Amino acid sequence: RDWSSDVCSSDLRPFETYLVRVLETLRPDAIIAAADDQAIEGLRSRLGNGLRRYPIHSFPTRVDPKRFFPEDKNCVRAEMALSQTQIVLAATGRLCWIKGWDLLLDALSVLASRVPSIKLIFVGDGEDRSKVINRAKELNLGHLIEITGFLPQHEVRRVMNSADLCVVGSFNEGWSLAMLEALACGKPLVSTAVSGATHLIRQGENGFIVATRNATAYADAVLRALNLPQAAGVSLGIAKQYSVDSLEADLANVDRKSTRLNSSHANI
Repeated sequence: RDWSSDVCSSDLRPFETYLVRVLETLRPDAIIAAADDQAIEGLRSRLGNGLRRYPIHSFPTRVDPKRFFPEDKNCVRAEMALSQTQIVLAATGRLCWIKGWDLLLDALSVLASRVPSIKLIFVGDGEDRSKVINRAKELNLGHLIEITGFLPQHEVRRVMNSADLCVVGSFNEGWSLAMLEALACGKPLVSTAVSGATHLIRQGENGFIVATRNATAYADAVLRALNLPQAAGVSLGIAKQYSVDSLEADLANVDRKSTRLNSSHANI
């Protein structure tokens, strides 16, 4: 997960303290983390000497292209009984506060005042389901959202392929698998500035990263992302870099790096 933000740092303290204790027991040769370098350095800075002795390698999450791939949007929508003309946004992940569903609903409220027809599909479930529903009703958006509940992977893929755009409102992420799955379906993305986002989104090419948690700014980014003509190709190209097909070779490369580092330290 992403440890770079101070938003949730107090909630992570017990976990981080426990992590250091476990590492002191295991004494690993190296650690691989599904987070970017900035997030890793954020963790190091908070834990001080607790992690200094261990090499930590950023190792992105991987996506399986045999499970997530583009499908014809119109055909999928017809099968799902979705409107062919409605703008459909998809957000995948657990319904909990850290995923930032409040920002997505606030942005949807702005969008609903600007476009004739729009829908936000939450793919997943979680402890905040009732809060999401109640907040949507408060904003008069109840008819514009859908919560699918937990779905098998092939149905998650179908929802993603039915969407015009996939959205992420999280406070924190590791290296988001949901974002990779969206890219593997050829979808543009709009995301908050979470770990890995700068590697997965090329600003103005396959989406946008929104630096602030401002609903209007987020809605503006969504509207711009809906009109990126090369987004599908860019997204698919990025997803290919993080395919499970290269997992074995990439793990072997990390192992070689760790071996060299450990040898260097042993000779000092």
